[in-house]
Amino acid sequence: MLGVQALSIKGAFILSEDIKSEIYTRLVSLCEEGDLSAVIITADTIANNLQIKRNTASHYLNMLVTEGKVIKVNTRPVRFYSRAAVEKAIGKALVDSIYSSTADIFHQKGIPDDPMSAVIGSKQSLFFHKLKG
Repeated sequence: MLGVQALSIKGAFILSEDIKSEIYTRLVSLCEEGDLSAVIITADTIANNLQIKRNTASHYLNMLVTEGKVIKVNTRPVRFYSRAAVEKAIGKALVDSIYSSTADIFHQKGIPDDPMSAVIGSKQSLFFHKLKG
């Protein structure tokens, strides 16, 4: 028989299958509070917001990373971001779910999808050469 676990979040009892959803919802709302590259969201941040243990928050955040919904940055302390919020902020889809620094994520904002577009003349002289050739 499967046991159903419950956890108290801010005085309300929530079934364990809903804990992950509540943590994700809170993470998404925290990611919307300003310049994402300056926002620091840790397992402790989530734990304090939901009044749960830090290791519980960390466990579910790591599950969300595995599912691809959350981006993890292995700094000290470890940071977490909503994938959707990061992709919106940088204007492109991320390949990975785990990064070693926030710079690895947010520097991608300036990287063009077409690497040849950064070449001098790609919009003018080289472009005309392509048309003539």
